[in-house]
Amino acid sequence: MLAQIVQAFHPGYYCRNPVYIACKVIAMTNEISAGQALLNLLRAINPPIGEPLGMFQIGIPLVVEQRYEQDEVVNELFSLQSKGLIELLGDNRLRLLKALPAS
Repeated sequence: MLAQIVQAFHPGYYCRNPVYIACKVIAMTNEISAGQALLNLLRAINPPIGEPLGMFQIGIPLVVEQRYEQDEVVNELFSLQSKGLIELLGDNRLRLLKALPAS
């Protein structure tokens, strides 16, 4: 499904990694907020509730590939933590505490 979406935006583009494809779809739309991009990325990664997730899995796609500002992403992480959706761990990781809201 994601590969078909990418093909609609970029004919001839091919990638086997579905998370990378989802990130490219998010980047191509670029009309969404950093908060929505973060939620979309977390949905694409789909980490199990309670399992730690490395921040590099979030930072690289959002800051490096999609060009969101680091401060925007950090603020959205703090927002998700204040809403009780994630827990920011001290070792550069986060843990999903409950299911993400539907898009």
